[in-house]
Amino acid sequence: MNILIAKYDDGSRIPGARLAPIKLYEKYKIYGREELNFISIDIRQMRTEEKNLSKLGELINENKIQLAVGGDHSITYYCAESLPKSNSCLIIFDAHLDYFPNAEKEIKNWNFIEFLLHTFSKIIILGERNFEYSREKHEKITVFSSVDLNFRMDNILDELAKIIGSMENIYLSIDMDVLSSSEFSSVSYPVIGGIQMERLLFFIDKIISSGKVYFLDIVEYNPMIGTENSELFFQFVKRIIHKLNGGMNE
Repeated sequence: MNILIAKYDDGSRIPGARLAPIKLYEKYKIYGREELNFISIDIRQMRTEEKNLSKLGELINENKIQLAVGGDHSITYYCAESLPKSNSCLIIFDAHLDYFPNAEKEIKNWNFIEFLLHTFSKIIILGERNFEYSREKHEKITVFSSVDLNFRMDNILDELAKIIGSMENIYLSIDMDVLSSSEFSSVSYPVIGGIQMERLLFFIDKIISSGKVYFLDIVEYNPMIGTENSELFFQFVKRIIHKLNGGMNE
């Protein structure tokens, strides 16, 4: 399986997420059994030359890449823009709603959603719990909190099923800070609360099982912060790969 990696954290105020693909590769060399091929991209070059987005799309399609590992969350913009799909939904697991309209022209990990509003028919945030900021909401954006995922799981599953049923294509993005910091602390912006790994995996399985996920990224693992968590991150990525191999649509 080919994996796209982006050793990039210029989109974040806090450095370190660029090391995530390196940690993943190190653990793969020790524990990996399946054959994986790591294909690196230069996000800085994407930022300076817009035509490189189409080249990225060609690279992903030619190599049948299903998964990207970052890097900070701004890589979602570049991957999603390179893979335009009609009637598509962006589903994000994230402790934060990375939407601050008109805040800055440059794409960052905290504002990238604004730049993708024209790309997706619907954007779903799952696990949000950032109580520090209040902001205007956009009609395309639906937010479910970590409390919703923990205590209203059946209702959220029903609502997700309706949304997914109305979409043809799904881009799935997983920010590792959606997890409780008591279980996974190696993220740039930890927030109190969160969901446990098993619950996250359960929701991911449900979404991928729809057969509509055309691409998935995993972002914001920062081994410079908290407990390194490299083994847990490696196991998480392996679990996602296992699910993608059995549950992705062509």
